[in-house]
Amino acid sequence: MRVDFYILNTPSKQAQYHFACRLAEKAVSQNTTVYIHTHSQADAEQLDDLLWSFNDTSFVPHAIVGHPMADEDVKVLIGFGEQHSPAGLLIKLAALKHDNHLYSRIAEIVSQDKKSLQASRQAYRHYQQAGFTVHHHNSPSSNNSLA
Repeated sequence: MRVDFYILNTPSKQAQYHFACRLAEKAVSQNTTVYIHTHSQADAEQLDDLLWSFNDTSFVPHAIVGHPMADEDVKVLIGFGEQHSPAGLLIKLAALKHDNHLYSRIAEIVSQDKKSLQASRQAYRHYQQAGFTVHHHNSPSSNNSLA
C-alpha cells in the first residue's frame, strides 16, 4: 500500500481542506473512489460545502456518509468519527481507527499546527513499521502537481 504525506506550509485548516478537494478532484478524474475522513460532522459539512465551490470549472460528485445521496453513484464520500467507507483513496484529515487495508492508497494532509505535526509523525512511524510504501511531499502549492 502507498501512503503519501502532503506537508503544507501553513497551519490553516482551510488550506488542508482546499488541498483535500484538489486531491479528490484529481482522483475522481482518474476514476478512483475517495473517502475523506474528518474530525466532526461540522468539519464534514464544511468540506461538503467547499467541494461544491472550490473549482468553478468542475464538479466532484460527493456526499456525507449516512446522507441519502451517499447511496447514489458518488465518487467521493465524507465521514467523521467512527464512520468509514472502502475506497481507492483515503484522504485523512483526522485519525481513523479502522483497518487501513480498506484502501489501496492513503493521503495524509498535514498542516503546520503542533497537533497535526505530532499526529503525522506517529502515523509515519506506524506506516513504516507496517511495511507500507511511504512518500513525503513538502509544501504543495496551487501550482504544484499532485502525486
